[in-house]
Amino acid sequence: MIKRTKERIKETGEVFTPSQLTNEMLDQLPPEMWEPDRTFLEPAAGDGNMLIEILKRKLSYGHTPVQALNTIYGIDLMEDNVQHARERMLEIVGNTKEHREIINKRIVQGNALNFDWGQFEENPLLEF
Repeated sequence: MIKRTKERIKETGEVFTPSQLTNEMLDQLPPEMWEPDRTFLEPAAGDGNMLIEILKRKLSYGHTPVQALNTIYGIDLMEDNVQHARERMLEIVGNTKEHREIINKRIVQGNALNFDWGQFEENPLLEF
């Protein structure tokens, strides 16, 4: 469990969107947004609340875990948030080598404001 102190929240600006609100936002998207080739980027991924709900929806639309994972990207400032988001995603799709490799390339630690997006998939930080 990630310990979020008042000091950390003040320093990082961490505010986590509850799953109910996340789902309300996702409900507003048109159906074509859930086609297999549509990608999602969460530039302030936190511990993965939005990523998790996107993954669940993609799977519910019949995407395979590999298809879904290959179209979901996330970045967060905090290393522990990235690790937790990755673990949560693996709990849903299964902890296989292929799933870990995809997630390690697409859910990364960094600052979205100055991240080198051209290197996104070549930045597998916090591999596990």
